[in-house]
Amino acid sequence: MYGSAIAKLLLATAVVGGSILATPTKAQKPAANKQGVKSSIQYRCMKRGGVPATVAYTSRGAVELIKWQNDYFNASEYTPDRRCQEVSDRFQQHSQTNNLRFISTGVINNYKAICIAEETGSCKAEGLLLTLEPDDDSQEVLRNLFSLEARRQTGGVLRGGGAPAPVTPEKQTIDLNEFLADSPTVDDGEYTAK
Repeated sequence: MYGSAIAKLLLATAVVGGSILATPTKAQKPAANKQGVKSSIQYRCMKRGGVPATVAYTSRGAVELIKWQNDYFNASEYTPDRRCQEVSDRFQQHSQTNNLRFISTGVINNYKAICIAEETGSCKAEGLLLTLEPDDDSQEVLRNLFSLEARRQTGGVLRGGGAPAPVTPEKQTIDLNEFLADSPTVDDGEYTAK
C-alpha cells in the first residue's frame, strides 16, 4: 500500500531521541512468534561506531531505525544516549502490547511528534514515540525517517544526508510492518551494548 512511501522511512537521525538500557545478545534475540499473539520484534538501543541507534531485531535480521546524533535537546538533559534509551523503550512497549503498526505525526503535549497512529493518521492517546524540534517539518522528518529508497542509497539513517524522500502534500501514515519487511538489514555484530 505504501511501498514507495515506506521505502522512504529511515533517513533521519538527529531530530529524534530515545533510548533503552537492555542490550540483546545473540541468545536474547527474539524467536519467531509461533502463536501470532505478540510481535516477535525486539527494539533496543545499541551503539555502532560509538553512535547510539534504535535497532529493530526482526526475524529477517537487525534493522537500524534511528541514529541518535543531534544534540538539540542536550540543554534539557535529553542527550542522544538518553533519547535512544527512551524512544527504543517506547517502541518496545508499544510492540509488546500489539499497538505498534501505524506511525504518523501530530502534536502531543504541545510538541510536534512522531506517534503511534490509527490507520487514518490520527495519533493515539499515549502514542508518543518521539518529540521533534520546534522548527522541524513533521511530515518531512517522517518521510526521511521511513525512506527505504534513501536507506538503500546511503546505507544509513542520517538526517540531512543522502537522497531526501519525495514530498507528498497529504499527511502520511507509515505501516511499520511493511517498512520492516522491506528494509535492508545490517550486520548486528557491528553493535555493542550501550
